[in-house]
Amino acid sequence: MNRQPIDIDRIACKGHGICAALAPHAIELDEWGYPIVRDGLDPREANDVVTHCPVRAVLAAQRN
Repeated sequence: MNRQPIDIDRIACKGHGICAALAPHAIELDEWGYPIVRDGLDPREANDVVTHCPVRAVLAAQRN
């Protein structure tokens, strides 16, 4: 299965946690509520995470 890597803009992120709620198997929150990306997401799921971030801090990364 193709996995879509994502990047988090750590300056733009405000720690809302929506990304982790939408993809808990791939994104966890640190002790301050900021996301740590553990794995790529399937493309549909990545699109949901990118589009639902209220501050547009989640970006679809380029595949190598």
